[in-house]
Amino acid sequence: MNDHIHGARWWKFDFHTHSPISNDYGKGDATQRAITPEQWLLMHMSVGMDCVAITDHNSGEWVDKLKAALALLDETQPEGYKKLVLFPGVEISASGNIHILALFDPSAGTKEIQALLGAIKFPTESTGTSDAVSPLAWRWSLMKSTTQKRLPFRPMLIRLADYLCKPETLLNSH
Repeated sequence: MNDHIHGARWWKFDFHTHSPISNDYGKGDATQRAITPEQWLLMHMSVGMDCVAITDHNSGEWVDKLKAALALLDETQPEGYKKLVLFPGVEISASGNIHILALFDPSAGTKEIQALLGAIKFPTESTGTSDAVSPLAWRWSLMKSTTQKRLPFRPMLIRLADYLCKPETLLNSH
């Protein structure tokens, strides 16, 4: 059997998902808001997702919870399990009804997202909501490499083709 994929292949990737930390998750349904990280991941696995970006409103609180739950699911492989790549991210409220999605490398966690929110001075009392806006979000989104040199992480929309084609990643695991 050939270990290499030849030609095009479709991958299911949801670039914009929320967890119960976002105030609009489940649209007010208390049972949906009570979901566990394991249930959240299995829900995405059950619809055949290959990759999911967790992009809560102005929060990275659930990223580490989901990463820990995914590690456990990878180990135990319960019914409904499917290999899934989790991309940490955040949906930043910039101005009015404009939001910026920031995605990170899968190795990033809650700490990097909170550092980004701190760097753009997002009001901490509004975590999980889209009610407030960052006074620096627009400026941050327009900056190029100079921002990356001043921050202790690389906030960017990662180059997915580069990531997915690494030998140890999803494209090469089937």
